[in-house]
Amino acid sequence: MKYFKTIICLFLSLAFLATPVTAANSIQRRGRVLSAYSRGKKITGDTIRLKNTFTGVGNNLATIKDINSGVPLTKVFSSKKINNTTKYSLGQFKLLTRLQEIRSDSGKFYTDMMITWEVNNLMSKNVYLLVYDKVTKEWSIVKPESVDLANKTITAKFAHMSVVGVLYVSSNKSVNNNVKTGDDTNVVMYILLATISLLALISVFIFRKHSKL
Repeated sequence: MKYFKTIICLFLSLAFLATPVTAANSIQRRGRVLSAYSRGKKITGDTIRLKNTFTGVGNNLATIKDINSGVPLTKVFSSKKINNTTKYSLGQFKLLTRLQEIRSDSGKFYTDMMITWEVNNLMSKNVYLLVYDKVTKEWSIVKPESVDLANKTITAKFAHMSVVGVLYVSSNKSVNNNVKTGDDTNVVMYILLATISLLALISVFIFRKHSKL
C-alpha cells in the first residue's frame, strides 16, 4: 500500500505539471503606448494613450460595447459591413484586448500614425487588429506592422486616430482549410497524459500482482 500511494502521488504531480498554463485568451483592458509617430515624425510634447471611453463614434458606441462584452463578431457584424482583409473567417476571431480609443492628452487629432503599445497577454504572433476609423466610419480587420513577442508589444499604422482592439485566431483551420495556424501544445499534452495514465495502470497491476504473492 505504501508504494501504491507513492505511485498515485507521482501520477497526480505529473498530470499537474503537464497541464498548460495559458493567458492568451484573457482579455486585457489597458496597454501603455510606448511610442507614437505622425506623418513620419515622433510625437513630442504630447502623450498618446489608449482610452476606455469613446468620442465621436456615433451609433457605433453600442457596437463597441457589444464587442467588449464578448458578443461574437459574427453576430455583431451580421447587419454591419466589415472589411476583413485576412484569410480567416469572422467566426475564427476572438478578442485578446478590449476595444480602446487612441487619443492624445492635448486633444489634438493626429493622422498617418504609427504607434507601438503593450499587450501584456500576447502569446502568439498570429494576431490581428479590429479597427474602427472615426473618419471613414469603417470597420476593418487588418494585420499589424509587427509583433514583438519577447517584449509583448504590437506596432501598427493608422490613417487616423481610431478605435482598436487585438484579435487572435481561435481555430486551427483557415478558410481554405489548408493552412495550419495553431500549435501542437494540446496534442502533446494529451499524449503525455495518456502515457502517464497507462504507466499508472501498469504500476497498479504490478503492485496488485505482487501483493497476492
